[in-house]
Amino acid sequence: MGPALAPWESFDVCFGKLTHPSDAPYVSRGMASPRSRPAPFRPQITLLLLYFFAFFLLFCVLFVAFDLFVVLSELEPGPNFEAEARQRGKDAAYAAIEGKLPLAFLGALAVMVLGAWTRRFPGMRSRP
Repeated sequence: MGPALAPWESFDVCFGKLTHPSDAPYVSRGMASPRSRPAPFRPQITLLLLYFFAFFLLFCVLFVAFDLFVVLSELEPGPNFEAEARQRGKDAAYAAIEGKLPLAFLGALAVMVLGAWTRRFPGMRSRP
């Protein structure tokens, strides 16, 4: 036990016993105080997954956008304009993306790896 304390000096509760503050295990062993703030939450893996899916969707839209623009410019107004536009757009999108999903996947993966390595994405920790 620590030195005897006068009644007006403070005691600390450690493992259910009243002890002198210098006898606490976190003080005598050099460990961090149990009242210290926890480390801040940094969701880097979650952010990387979100960036990957965002870039994957971006590349898919870029592969399909030109063909959809061509279909939209070829349509003529009529009684079934909306239904015809949806059907032709759907067919054009499927035809445009067919075989290009692996390219979109690899492009998104490359951008994600490059961004994670250079730490350019928002929310990523800078290198020390």
